[in-house]
Amino acid sequence: MTRGLAAVLAVDVADYSRLMGADSKGTLAALRRLRTELFRPMVAGHHGTIVKNMGDGWIVTFSSAVDAVTCAMRLQDSMVLEGEIQLRTGVHLGDIVHEDEDVFGEGVNVAARLEALCKPGGVTISDAVYGVIDGTLRPAFDDAGEQTLKNIKRPVRVWTRGGITGAKMLKDRSGMEGFPRLVIRPVTTSSDTVEVRELADALTHDLATYLGSTRWLQSRVSTAEMAVGFELSANLRASGSRLRLQTRLKAPGSAEIWSAKHDGSLQDAFDWQDELASAIATQLVSKTLDFVLDEIKKKPESERSWEDFTILALQPSGADQEGLRDALQYVVQALEKRPDSSYPYELALTFWTSATSIGYLEVSEYYREATGEWLSRAREFGGMASSSRANLAFFNFVNTGDIVQARIEVEAFLRDLPFDLEALVFAGFLFNYIGEPEKALECFQKFDLFASHVALAVPVRNGMAGALIMLGRFEEALTHLERAIRLNPSYAAPYRWKACALVNLGRTEEAKAELAKHEKILPGVTIASLASNSYTGEVPAHRVFREGLRAAGMPEE
Repeated sequence: MTRGLAAVLAVDVADYSRLMGADSKGTLAALRRLRTELFRPMVAGHHGTIVKNMGDGWIVTFSSAVDAVTCAMRLQDSMVLEGEIQLRTGVHLGDIVHEDEDVFGEGVNVAARLEALCKPGGVTISDAVYGVIDGTLRPAFDDAGEQTLKNIKRPVRVWTRGGITGAKMLKDRSGMEGFPRLVIRPVTTSSDTVEVRELADALTHDLATYLGSTRWLQSRVSTAEMAVGFELSANLRASGSRLRLQTRLKAPGSAEIWSAKHDGSLQDAFDWQDELASAIATQLVSKTLDFVLDEIKKKPESERSWEDFTILALQPSGADQEGLRDALQYVVQALEKRPDSSYPYELALTFWTSATSIGYLEVSEYYREATGEWLSRAREFGGMASSSRANLAFFNFVNTGDIVQARIEVEAFLRDLPFDLEALVFAGFLFNYIGEPEKALECFQKFDLFASHVALAVPVRNGMAGALIMLGRFEEALTHLERAIRLNPSYAAPYRWKACALVNLGRTEEAKAELAKHEKILPGVTIASLASNSYTGEVPAHRVFREGLRAAGMPEE
C-alpha cells in the first residue's frame, strides 16, 4: 500500500445506458475508437496514468494539477469536434492510496463527486485545483460556490467550465474544407511493456497536437480508411532499453514521400518524446508544404483557388520585410477569391501586426487602411472563434494605452480559446506590453508546448525573451534569442533585445555588436521610434529595455 498526493481526473460517459439501449454495437465501436484514437493518447501525452477502467468511465492520476485540467479541457474540446459521445469530467487534488492495483482515498472520492455534478461536455474542478492552475486556464472557469458532495464531510468550493464554449467556436469555424487533409494513424508497437505502450500513446498525442496546430493542414487521428489526403504512420520498436521509431508519410494516391528512423533510449524516454514529436512535425509539415506548393505552382495563376493563395502566403520565406510583403500580397489575392471566410483576414492581420511590431513601416503603412475592414470581416465570418478578437485587443491597447481594458479583453478571449495559437501569441505580447511578464511567459510557454515548429515560433521566442528580460532573467533570455536568430537570421527584433540582455550582464561590447547587426537589417531605429510602436512606453517594467538599448548605443531620436 502506498499513499501520496495526486491530481485525480474522473471521467464518465454521459447517458451510457441510454446509448447502449439504443445501439449497443455502435456505442461499443465508438468507445473503442475513443480509447484508441483520443483518450489513451491524450492521457499519456499529459503524463497521466489510467488507474481504473470501469467500461463507461476512467480514473486517471497526474502528478500535476495543470496537466490534469489541461487534459480534461482538451479532451472535452476534442469530443465536441468528434461529436459521437459526450463525457463528464471532474478534477481534484488530494490524498490517494494505491493498493492491489486499485486506487482509493479522498482525492478519488471528491473527483468522482465533481464528475457527477458536471454537465455533459464540461469540466468541474475543486478550489484546491483552481488555486494552482495558471493564468491561461483560470479565465475558462466560473465560480459555482460551495457544494455539499455525497459522503464528503466538508463542503467543497467548485469551479465549472460548462458548455464547452471554445470547442463549439472552433467547430463553427467555416471555410476550411478545401485545404489538404492528413490522417494520423495511432503509433503502433508490438511490445508488451507498459512503458513502451504508454510511450506509443504519448507520441500519438504529441504528433496530433503539433500537427493540429498547423491550421491549413486539416489533421486528425483515425484508424478508419480515408479516400483522399496525406497519411502518417509510425511504428515503435523496443529492444531492451533501445528504442526506434519508424515514420512514413504518404501523399494522396499512396506514394511515399518521406520516411525516417529515430533512435532513442527508454531511460531518456521523456526527453526523447518531447524532442521527437516536434522534430517529426517540423519535417512533415515542410515535406507536405513542399508537395502542395509544387502542385499549386503547376497551375496557371487564374486557376488557383483561395486555398492555394493562402498556402502560398505560408511559404517559409521568413519574417523579413520582403517575406511579409509577399505574404500579404498572396493573402489579398486569397481574399479576392474568397471574401467570406475568416481565415485569410486573420492571416492578413497576423502578418500586418508582425510587420508593424518589428518596425517594417513601409509594409505596415501600405496596408494600414485595410486593417479596419480586415478586422470587421474576420469578426463577421469567424464570430467569437476568430483570432481577430486577440488582434483587436492588441490594437486597442496600442492606440489607447488602457491597461485595465486590455486585461478585460485578453481574459475574455483566453476564456473562450485557451488553446488557440493566435490568441496565446497576442495575449503573450499584450501582457508584455502592459508590463505583466509572468502572465506573458505562461502564454508563450503554452504556445511552445503545442506549436514550437510553426513560423510564429520565431517571434514567440523573442516575446519569451522580452518577458524574461523584464523579470531580470537575462541568461535565459539569451538562450531564446539565440535560438530565434538561428531560426531566422534576417528577423531584426532579437538582435536589439539580445543587446539589451548583454548590457545587463555587463557585456557591453558584445551588445554594441548585436545592435550593429540590427542596424544593418533595419536601419534608422531609435528609442523614440520603438516607443511610438508601444515597445517601450511608460509602463515601469519597460524601463529595462530603454536603459539597456541606450547603454548599447541606440540613438534617442
